[in-house]
Amino acid sequence: IYIQTELGYYTYVIKQDKYIVKPSAIEVVSPIPGDLGSSYERAVMNGNKTLTLTTCWPEWSNTERLIVHAEFVEWRPLEAGKPAGMG
Repeated sequence: IYIQTELGYYTYVIKQDKYIVKPSAIEVVSPIPGDLGSSYERAVMNGNKTLTLTTCWPEWSNTERLIVHAEFVEWRPLEAGKPAGMG
């Protein structure tokens, strides 16, 4: 997953299969996914840089949520050019 900002490119890699949860499963969007008591500071101190993507599931429904977690790989400034895998 590539994210371009005004300063550079962030690269993330999906490390696990997508999964489905109930809307009440708020621990999936914690700074350390699955750890409801985690904080952003603790996640950074532990080296955890996770991108969480979430959407309603099934499409056009609010019954469940589809979740994907990806781990940070690298950041590169715009002037360094696009990451090798980015089209």
